[in-house]
Amino acid sequence: MMIFLESLLFIVLCLFSFYVPGELLLGFLKISLTKIERFILSWFIGICLFLLFNYLFAWINLSFGYLYLLVFLNLIFFYRLLKNPPKIKIEKVD
Repeated sequence: MMIFLESLLFIVLCLFSFYVPGELLLGFLKISLTKIERFILSWFIGICLFLLFNYLFAWINLSFGYLYLLVFLNLIFFYRLLKNPPKIKIEKVD
């Protein structure tokens, strides 16, 4: 049971640490991509941002600086999500 909870926590923290910053950057750049391209690129860009900002904050001796930045970025992401919720299309199948 514990390994299930730890795995779930790992997935959630990876989403908040990597996917959300990458998704915000892609949204800011307004690049037109398909959903799968946007999903994959958000992960790669998020990992790159994670490494870049952790390096920069470690260089100026703010070891927990990225944690505060992540909280701020996640708040922006969820504010934008609540402000403009995604539209779900349900097609009628006969």
